[in-house]
Amino acid sequence: MKDKIAYLAPEIPALSSTFVTGELLEMEKLGFSVLPISVHRPQAPATGNEAKRLARVTCYLYEQSGVSLLFSHLRRLVTHPVRYALSIQLLMGDLFRVGPFSRIAAGLCYRWARASHLADILTANRCEHLHTHFAHIPTDLAMYASVMGHLPFSFTAHANDLFERGWLLKEKVNRAAFAATISDFNLQYLISRGAPEKSIHVIRCGVDPTLFEARPPKELATPPLLGTIGRMVEKKGFPLLIQACAILKRQGLTFHLEIAGDGPMKEALQQRVRELDLTAEVTFKGPLPHGEVPGWISGLDCFVLPCRRDADGDMDGIPVVLMEAMASGVPVISTSISGIPELIDDKKTGLLCEPGSHDALAEALKAMLNDPELRQRLSQNGRGKVEAEFHQGANASALARLIRRSSFSKPAPPKQRGTWAKPPRYIVISPVRDEEAYLPATIASLVSQTLLPAEYILVDDGSTDQTAAIIQKAAETAPFIRYVKRENRGERQVGPGVVEAFYDGYTAMGTAPCDFICKMDGDLTLGPTYFETLFELFRRDPYLGAASGKLFLDVGDGRRIEERITDESVLGGVLCLSKSCFDAIGGFTRQVMWDGITFHRCRMAGYRTRSFRHPELMITDHRIMGSSQKSIYHGRLRWGWGQYFMGTHPLYILAVGLYRMLERPYLLGGLLIVAGYIKGWITRTRQYDHPGFKASLHAWQLERLKLGERLERLPTPADPPAPNCPTARETADADPAP
Repeated sequence: MKDKIAYLAPEIPALSSTFVTGELLEMEKLGFSVLPISVHRPQAPATGNEAKRLARVTCYLYEQSGVSLLFSHLRRLVTHPVRYALSIQLLMGDLFRVGPFSRIAAGLCYRWARASHLADILTANRCEHLHTHFAHIPTDLAMYASVMGHLPFSFTAHANDLFERGWLLKEKVNRAAFAATISDFNLQYLISRGAPEKSIHVIRCGVDPTLFEARPPKELATPPLLGTIGRMVEKKGFPLLIQACAILKRQGLTFHLEIAGDGPMKEALQQRVRELDLTAEVTFKGPLPHGEVPGWISGLDCFVLPCRRDADGDMDGIPVVLMEAMASGVPVISTSISGIPELIDDKKTGLLCEPGSHDALAEALKAMLNDPELRQRLSQNGRGKVEAEFHQGANASALARLIRRSSFSKPAPPKQRGTWAKPPRYIVISPVRDEEAYLPATIASLVSQTLLPAEYILVDDGSTDQTAAIIQKAAETAPFIRYVKRENRGERQVGPGVVEAFYDGYTAMGTAPCDFICKMDGDLTLGPTYFETLFELFRRDPYLGAASGKLFLDVGDGRRIEERITDESVLGGVLCLSKSCFDAIGGFTRQVMWDGITFHRCRMAGYRTRSFRHPELMITDHRIMGSSQKSIYHGRLRWGWGQYFMGTHPLYILAVGLYRMLERPYLLGGLLIVAGYIKGWITRTRQYDHPGFKASLHAWQLERLKLGERLERLPTPADPPAPNCPTARETADADPAP
């Protein structure tokens, strides 16, 4: 089972803090299961498929009712009185530190009250670490919930949470498992406030450079196009930029400025533009969806963000939008304030001017517009700086190492990248019995693969039809096909019988090393690029241990119906494991439900498992799953009994049964699944016994019931569904989605 952590921020997923969303998604790629928790529901939510997914599973902390919160405190007082008392003691000390009758003290009391609900969420979701963004309100909540729920926490400090609302900074650093901040400037600031240096780490907020295509050098537009984006508040320095534009216009320079964003100063800025007669030169674009920002930035000749300190002492840290512009190859201008000089090396990766000086800003703009060699140098060097020091993936990895070191005793999931042959060497083993109607098409689909297997071993499990002759004839034209004969056991034996036949083929493998082991049924067909596409997904994710495509039942007339399984389940019909994962779990279990046991064992060993819905990974099934032994009804009954043997939670099997009543065979199929499970319980069937397996399985299943969809996501070559995929769903003989 993967390490479970929670992420807490003021708003998730928010348009104003896409760096939080990006980092959270990176953590999922790095092997964590991440629970997003938001203090408030975002006023301006981020857009895109991933943001919508996060919004569906995010817990909104302040939406709990007062009555529910009261019961949360009463329950915590009764069940964990010592921890509850310690949290009160911590709060009392903090109130005296900030002044017991101050506004900050009132806020701390309120957040202590809300922390009980946060602790409930963390406990219910079995989170083992809580990481927060911003050192003010989210970290207040975290440090009290940490005591109530006995859970380590960490936080990342940015800007406003230090310079304007930086209360109890020393105490927060001391209480946290570790503290992170985005710049060396912030590090020195925290040290000056008494925080211990050894507990603070500089972890940059970064961007994914691959999302921003570095444009080639280009001539200035006519007129040259300048741009800026951000919340329209004092610390962004937009009035200085407008004043600098007025200076450029008086000097006879032509240009056009686009200001994107919104905020409380917008009307004042528009009024200032009219006063300076710049309405022809300045356009207010309003807020831009995050997905449109890269395209807009790449069209600019220069990006400008004249940050400054506002009247309350607040200032930016290192604005992410500067990184996005530099990653796009757009030359940038900003000011030498806070951590910005750590991103922009003056005259090397961008231009810096004194904060608060519109004359200095005008000179920098003039130099940028008049010097094509300068623009080209800054454009090239700027992207290199971002890739080297502000790469989101690299910085998320550094944060992940700190989280693992502080909260998880077990090692990180085993990486596999760079250990495979090029191209990967894989073995396919197919146990078959009486498959003459389907096997020729299955063999043809393997022979036509763009990446052929090193060996395709077909184990004849006592066929009484022409199956043996079909295999032997195919082996004459395809030398990688091998025929293995088993004695006739009298009937088809699914489950453990299939695994026994598989191992006869496994024993017959050659001595040459292989990178992947694939078990495949004899009644399926694959597209010609199936294995090439699948192994590319393995290459992209070093933690992926077992994977398959999605199964579609051929119902005739050219129609195929998806036999639905959860994205984390892997099809037993075409189950492909990396050799390292196969060895780590000790191979397949010779038991009923061996496929479900396999992918849960993979996750327990730290690997990801996934079935991908992708056009190149469509698998066509020519016989409905669960019907290969006697009938579909017997198959459903046996499957329910197998779920009891595996140790499935009763609530989960009940949800599955209700769900499967809506699919063929309607009503009866779902009832038979539940009946099979009850049969196992009544007869006291011996359950699968492996240390920690049942607890891990129950945790995963209950989380599925609560969240509906697991939080982890893997990158795929493309997201659209397979061509002509119907919307109707069919049942699958694997772990189903409730």
